[in-house]
Amino acid sequence: MLSETRIRTGNGLQYMPWIHIDDLCNIYFKAIEDQNMNGVYNAVSSEHVNHNKSARTMARVMNKLVFLPPVPAFILRAALGEMS
Repeated sequence: MLSETRIRTGNGLQYMPWIHIDDLCNIYFKAIEDQNMNGVYNAVSSEHVNHNKSARTMARVMNKLVFLPPVPAFILRAALGEMS
């Protein structure tokens, strides 16, 4: 049975970094095995995805309906403060 998921925050056009779990695990394995790897690495996909696309993709993969009404920024600030 399908259930609703996700509320859009802001206008939904904010870009979100993401990475597939398999890719992240492979980076960890490489870092463990390769003694020459040290320092800081940025593990994200090269594809840019906005919040709307991310939410719709996750809903499709999890077999859920997506409902994305916009939540104005001032409401998020009032409810969450700095966390918004």
